[in-house]
Amino acid sequence: MAQQRFIFSTKEIFNSKQGGCLHSFNVDGYYIGPYQRTYKWGSKSMSDSVPVLLTDLYEAFLRGQTDERSDPEYFLQYITVKESEINGNRLFEVIDGQQRLTTLRLIFLVLKNHFGQSAPEFPDNYQMLQYSRYDYDVFESITQMEHEDKSPEDLDNQDEFYMLSAYKRCKEFFKLVEELDPDYLEPFIKFIFESVKLIINKENVSVMPEEVFAQLNMNRVPLTNVYLIKGLLLTRSSRRYRPDHTDRGFTEILDERILMGGIWDEISSWINLHEITRFFFGNPSDKADGMTMLLRLVKPAGKAESNVVRTFRSSLQSGVLSGEYLLFNDYHDGIRSAQDAFTLLEQIRHTYQRMRSWHEEPILYNLLGYRQETENKHFETTAMLLSKANNTQVQTELEGYLKLQLNPSPAIKQLRYDNGKRQIQRVLLALSVFPEAINRNHRFDFFRYASENWTLEHIFPQNPKSGKFIIKDDRNWLLSQIELRNDEDPEEKEALKAQINSGNEIEASKIDWILLSVTDVHQLGNMALLSSKVNSALSNGFFNTKRKILVKRINEGNFVPQHTIDAFSKMLGTSGLEDADGNAADFDDTYETWSDNDANTHRLWIINRVSKLFKPYLNENGTL
Repeated sequence: MAQQRFIFSTKEIFNSKQGGCLHSFNVDGYYIGPYQRTYKWGSKSMSDSVPVLLTDLYEAFLRGQTDERSDPEYFLQYITVKESEINGNRLFEVIDGQQRLTTLRLIFLVLKNHFGQSAPEFPDNYQMLQYSRYDYDVFESITQMEHEDKSPEDLDNQDEFYMLSAYKRCKEFFKLVEELDPDYLEPFIKFIFESVKLIINKENVSVMPEEVFAQLNMNRVPLTNVYLIKGLLLTRSSRRYRPDHTDRGFTEILDERILMGGIWDEISSWINLHEITRFFFGNPSDKADGMTMLLRLVKPAGKAESNVVRTFRSSLQSGVLSGEYLLFNDYHDGIRSAQDAFTLLEQIRHTYQRMRSWHEEPILYNLLGYRQETENKHFETTAMLLSKANNTQVQTELEGYLKLQLNPSPAIKQLRYDNGKRQIQRVLLALSVFPEAINRNHRFDFFRYASENWTLEHIFPQNPKSGKFIIKDDRNWLLSQIELRNDEDPEEKEALKAQINSGNEIEASKIDWILLSVTDVHQLGNMALLSSKVNSALSNGFFNTKRKILVKRINEGNFVPQHTIDAFSKMLGTSGLEDADGNAADFDDTYETWSDNDANTHRLWIINRVSKLFKPYLNENGTL
C-alpha cells in the first residue's frame, strides 16, 4: 500500500483530481468554521503579511534563477485540518492555516482575472474554500467589487476589507513583475504553482476542532525577533540536501530540527542569564535579551533587492512592525539557501562557544570584565574581540587595554577625588580584579559590581559642613582629640565631651576642627571602593565606626572588595615601601584611627602595586 502523502504544492492543495490533495484524502474542499477569526492579513506596510509573502516568494524564485545553491522548493509550513461532515459533504475543516489558504486563493484569483492563468486542474468553484459565515462565494464577491472599482475603505465587512486589500496588493505586485521583469512572469507563476509547498497536518476525526484551535492559540509563543529567527533558521537549514545531493526524508528533517532546537535552547538559556547578558552586552536600552544581542552580533550582511521588490516596497508604508522586526528582516533577507541558514546556525554556535570560553577562563574573564566595566562599550568590545582569530589575540588585546589604563606614570601619583574620580575608580577596581595575593582561579564578581553601583568612599570622612556624624565607636579617639585642644573654653569642652560620651550623633559644625586631622581627604590614599548600599550604611562616620559597620556588612553577606577590606584593616603589605625621601613607609599601629600617615602610606602602596600589577601573573613568555 502506498504511503500517504502530506506535502503538496499549491496547485495540488485545492485539486480534487488524481494526485491532488483533496483526492488523496477523499474530501471535497476546505471549510472555515464559525470559531475561526476573520481574515486579517494586512497589506499596507512592507512588514504586513501579504507584502512579505509576495516579496519572499519572488526573492525565493529569483534565487533559483541565479544561485545553484538555492532551494528548489519554498515551504509555507503546516495546515492543520480535520475531516468533517458539513451539510452532507466531506470537507477538511481548517483548524490552523486559513490565512494562508485564503491568501493563496486570492493570488489564484488575481492570476485568473488579470493574467490569463490559473493553476492546472484547479476547479474554480465555491466548494473549494467555503466559510461558515457566508452563504455565498466571497471570492466571487471580491471580483465583483474590483469590477465596480470599490475601495476597501468603503466596506464595513472586516473579512472583505482585508480580502479586497490583499487582492489589490497582489494584482499590483504581479503587474510590476510583468512590467519590470516580463521574461520572469510565467516562470514565477509556475514556481508558485509547483515549487511552493504546504504540509497537511491531519488531526484525528475524534478530536474537537474548537479545542485544538483554542490550544494552538493559547500556547502561541510571542512573535519576538528571536522566536521568528529560530523558526526561520531551523526550518530552512533542515531542508538542505545531503552531501550526495539527495533529498532528506520527512523524519530526517524533523530529527535534525529537534537536535538543532536543543542546541539553540542551550545557547539561549546561557546567554539570557542576567549576569551573562550584562557581562557581554551591558544593559540593552531596548530591553532586548541576551539572545537578541547575540543574534545582532552574527546577523548576515544585507543583500541587494531586485528592481521589482524595491519598487514594490517603495509604494508601501513603512509600518509599525518594520522597526520591531528589523532583526528578523535582516536574517530573512540574508538567507539565499538552506545552506546559508545552516551556516548561520553554525556561526551562532561558534560565537557562543567562543564567548563561553572567555567567561570560563578566569584570566580572560577578569581582563574582559575589567575592560567592559571601565570602557562601558560592552557590545562593541564583544564584537571587536570576536573578530580576533583566536583567544591568544583576544588576551593580547585585553592586556594592552589594561596596561594603557594603568600605566604607572606621574599622572597616577597626582590623582585626586576632586579632579580624577573616574580614573581613581579604574585604579581601585583593578586592585580588586587583580589582587595582590596570586590566585589564577580568582574571578571578580562583575555582575554585583555593576548591579550594586560601586562608588568611591572617603576612608577618613570629608567635612559635609552640615549634617551629623555617627560617633559611638570613635568616642575615645574624639575625646583624645578634644583634650589636645588648649584654646577651647573649659565649659564648652566639658559640654562637648558629655555629648560625645552619650554616644548620640553629633553635628558636624561642633567638631569641624577635628575633621582637619587628615589634611587632604581627597588624595588617592584616602579613597576606597564600595557598593552604594554599603557606602550609604557608612554614612558620615569616622574610621573605627566605618570599619565596624563594614565588618558587620561582610558578615551579613554583602560583597566588599578585598582591597577595601585590606585598607580598612591596614593589612596591605608595606615591606620595602618607601616615601619620596627614601624613608620606610608603614601604617600606624592602631587599627581604630586613620591618619595623614595612613593615607600617605596607602597612596604609596597603590602606586607601587600598580607598577607591579602584571608581574605576578606573567609566564616565562611574558603573557598572563
